Amino acid sequence: MEKRVARCNHLLAKIKRGDEKALEKLFEEYGGGFLNIARFYLVDKDYAEDLLSEVFVEIVRTEAQMIDETKNGLNLIWTMIKRKAYRHNKKSAGENTVEEIDEKQSLAFCIADDTVDKIALRHAIEQLSDEENKILFMKFWQGFTVREIAKKLDKSRSGVQYIIDGAIKKLRALLEEEDPR
Repeated sequence: MEKRVARCNHLLAKIKRGDEKALEKLFEEYGGGFLNIARFYLVDKDYAEDLLSEVFVEIVRTEAQMIDETKNGLNLIWTMIKRKAYRHNKKSAGENTVEEIDEKQSLAFCIADDTVDKIALRHAIEQLSDEENKILFMKFWQGFTVREIAKKLDKSRSGVQYIIDGAIKKLRALLEEEDPR
């Protein structure tokens, strides 16, 4: 087992036994990484710290009690963060009509500009139509099902799936075109 995973599992086991210092240690050692994950998956980046607090409360209340020390505790926490982020994004988007989704709620906006691969992906996403971008954003960033997207956009499920498939093919072609390797 990887050293970081073993350390996380050890701290989760201590939390399970009621050791409050272990929770502080978990936050000290992994909090920055967890916060980055939350920011990555959230549309509303300002909500990341609140989401992380919710995750830590949940760890203390329930998850630590069910942790299996032979499993990957880091992965468990990453999954909790990701699921909470998806639910928050979905809830936030549900408060807006599709027309009110602004430019911050697009896949291109969510992709950081820090690596060559991400820049290429951002550029490729910007080549998509507004409709393709919106549907991919709803599907892969907010976690909506094809059925939910179809209902929100007043389209058929097969029509939405056709747009998703076409947009993915277009992205693949654009990325392969730009790949200098």
